[in-house]
Amino acid sequence: MSTTNNYSKELIELFNEAEKCYASNRYSEAVPKYKKAAELGHANAMYKLGSCILNGKGVTKDPKLGVAYIEKAAKQGDSEARWLLGNAAEQRKDYNAAANWYGMAADDGEARALYKFGLLLYNGLYCSSNYEMAQGMAFRKFMPAALQNFAPAERMVGLCCLYGRGTEKNAKNAVTWLEKASIHGDAQAQYRLGALYLSGTAIPQNFSQAWKYFNLAATNKYPEPGAFYFIGGFFEYGYGDVVKIDWPQAFQWYYKGMEHGDANAQSSVGRFYLFGRGVPKNEVEALNHIMSAAEKNNSTGIALLGYAYDNGITLDQNKDKAAKLYEDAIQKGYTEAWVKEALQRIQENKAKKSKFSLFKR
Repeated sequence: MSTTNNYSKELIELFNEAEKCYASNRYSEAVPKYKKAAELGHANAMYKLGSCILNGKGVTKDPKLGVAYIEKAAKQGDSEARWLLGNAAEQRKDYNAAANWYGMAADDGEARALYKFGLLLYNGLYCSSNYEMAQGMAFRKFMPAALQNFAPAERMVGLCCLYGRGTEKNAKNAVTWLEKASIHGDAQAQYRLGALYLSGTAIPQNFSQAWKYFNLAATNKYPEPGAFYFIGGFFEYGYGDVVKIDWPQAFQWYYKGMEHGDANAQSSVGRFYLFGRGVPKNEVEALNHIMSAAEKNNSTGIALLGYAYDNGITLDQNKDKAAKLYEDAIQKGYTEAWVKEALQRIQENKAKKSKFSLFKR
C-alpha cells in the first residue's frame, strides 16, 4: 500500500504509464517517467525510481542514490519504501530502526510490515524486556495482516493460538488459521499442519491428513525442507493404509530433503547408506553424510557418528570419542534406546578395565 496523497490526474496518469512500462520490462522507458513523477512529488514514484537505480534496472546502478530516493519516499509517507528500509535495517540487525520503519508502514496497513513488525516482537528482537506485552503486541500486528489474507501472518496467528502467545491457547482456532495460510500457499503452515496431524498432540491424530499436508509443503513453489524428511519417514516405516513400506522411495525423499538443506534428512541418507536400506551399502558415503549432519548439530548425525567410532566404521575405533558423541546426542534430544545402551556398555567396560588394572597392581 502506498501513500494516498491527492495527486493531480495528470500526475497519476504519468505514474501509471511508468508502471505499465515497468510491468512489461521496458525499464529504460519507465525510469524517466518515474523520475518526472518523483520530481512532481509522487512518493511511490520516488520509491520505484530508487528501486530501479538501486538494482540497475533501466539506469546505471547507484546504491547510494537509490537509497536516497527510497528514504525520500519513506519520509513522504510511502509505505513500500518504509517497508524496504525496515527490511534493510533488520538485515543489518538494527532492530530498533527496523521496528521504527515497519511501524510507520504498519500504520498504513501494509501487510508485510505488520507481519515483520510482529515477528520482531514474537522473536524477542524488539521490546524484549517485557515478554507478555511483546507477545500481545505481536498478535495484534499479525491479526490485521492475516485479515488481508497475507499467508505468513495467517500462519503466525495460527501459531499464536496453538501456543497461547499473545492470545488464548486454542488448538481449533490454530488449525483454522493454519488451514487459511495453507490455502493461500504458505509451505510452513502446510508443514505445521502435517506435523500436528502426525503427532496427534494438539488435535486428533490423522495420518491421511498428515500425508496430505506434508506433500503440499514438499511440492510447494517454495517447499519446506522438513516435509521431505517426513514423507521419507512415511515410506520408511509405513503408516496404516496411507503408505506402505518402500525403502527406495524413502531414500529418494530423504535425499530430496538433504538437497533442500534439512539435516534430519541428511542423517537419514547417511543411515540408509550405512545399513544398505533402499540403496547399496556404502560406508564411506554414509560417513560423509553423517559427519555433515553432525556438524549441523543434528542429534541423529551425532549419534551415528558415535556409532561409527564405537565400531570402527571407516574410522579408527575410539570408544572415548564414541561415548562423548553419544552423550552429546542424548543432551541434544536423541531418544532412541540403542544410544543409551551403547553408552552404558562403554561405561561399564571402562569401569571393568579400571577395576582390573587396580587388581593387577
